[in-house]
Amino acid sequence: MAIDARNTRTVRTRTRIADAMIEAALAGETSPTIQQIAQRAGVAVRSVHYHFETTESLYAEAVRRYEPRVARLIVAIDKRLSLESRVRVLVAQHEAVYRAIAPLYSAVRDRPQALKSSSINEAMHRLRRVLERHVSETLGDELRVVADRHGSRERIIAAVSFETWRNLDRVQRLSRSRLTNHMTTNVLREFAL
Repeated sequence: MAIDARNTRTVRTRTRIADAMIEAALAGETSPTIQQIAQRAGVAVRSVHYHFETTESLYAEAVRRYEPRVARLIVAIDKRLSLESRVRVLVAQHEAVYRAIAPLYSAVRDRPQALKSSSINEAMHRLRRVLERHVSETLGDELRVVADRHGSRERIIAAVSFETWRNLDRVQRLSRSRLTNHMTTNVLREFAL
């Protein structure tokens, strides 16, 4: 019984620490320190080090806990909708995903060990594959019609990518409406609409 209670406390503490890291990033804290994470989790710094021997293990747990939140934002799009409607829904879903991950991206981009993190890089790679598949499933019939002989799929994926979104949102500072209209227009141009 004592071992079960200890295991439960361990899991609960690990969860609080990983969630504190996520919450710090979502609150706009760029590069949250172990001290900030510990304070937010309500634990001692030594507790963070005890439960996560490496920063990589903390990143891995934070990614594991955050991925389901992002995954819920991507849903199959009804193929009976018009092409324009499907593209608008596709862009809206991708934009929602990017809004969800942007604070986390900002929190780790200036941390060299975070940029080298296999957990973070693998999560970004998985997300990229999911979003690319989402484009293919949503627009597959139209892409087959144009036989994709000119790289339309790749240009569409670039038009709705995180990098494009980030440029339009953070650099060009477009409103959400203008940003999604811009991305939608670029996709529809591939089909001469």
